[in-house]
Amino acid sequence: MQGGPSQVDTFDYKPELIRRHGQEVDLYNPRAMKVQPSKLFAPLWDFKRHGQTGRHVSSLFPQMAKHVDDLCFIHSMHTEGVAHGLATLFLHTGATNLIRPSMGAWVSYGLGAENQNLPSFVTVNPPANKGGARNYGNAFLPAAYQGTVLGQPSDPNARPEIRNLRGQGSPGDQKRAFDFLQSLNRTQSDGAASIEATIQNYELAWRM
Repeated sequence: MQGGPSQVDTFDYKPELIRRHGQEVDLYNPRAMKVQPSKLFAPLWDFKRHGQTGRHVSSLFPQMAKHVDDLCFIHSMHTEGVAHGLATLFLHTGATNLIRPSMGAWVSYGLGAENQNLPSFVTVNPPANKGGARNYGNAFLPAAYQGTVLGQPSDPNARPEIRNLRGQGSPGDQKRAFDFLQSLNRTQSDGAASIEATIQNYELAWRM
């Protein structure tokens, strides 16, 4: 999940920006790490008030504007990041310079799952860059709470299938192979969280 329309083109009405359209001002460029003259641009769409609350909505969202009284607007959010990768990581973990659990991992950890026979947290064709596995990772939470990847990371055309879900041979052969593999896992795990999570994942796949 990267990118999106600017807040000043959607729901954040900036009358001063409209008045000063085309003017040059000195602004700090975080990428160049210096102050540079920059030209101001007005929003690309017109703003009008809608609903009983009179909230400003741009003409980009004519249908959404009809339901403005049912929406919650948060105009206090900000970030120091200036790139899509940092923004994506911040969106999913709340941090850009620390290894933090993803939102999905926190929800799974705190609320559990309604169905023990399905993954409680999945990610569909996640990008391999822009934070990569950290966007659905467990960080310092138990490894079982990392998101289950559906499809091939960074390949939007990949079929969203769970790897290794389908086995080879008859159901009896698969069960014997599964039991043997689990016995090896148990022998080697010695309580290691990562191996315990792998065992749980295999057991979940078997139930599915």
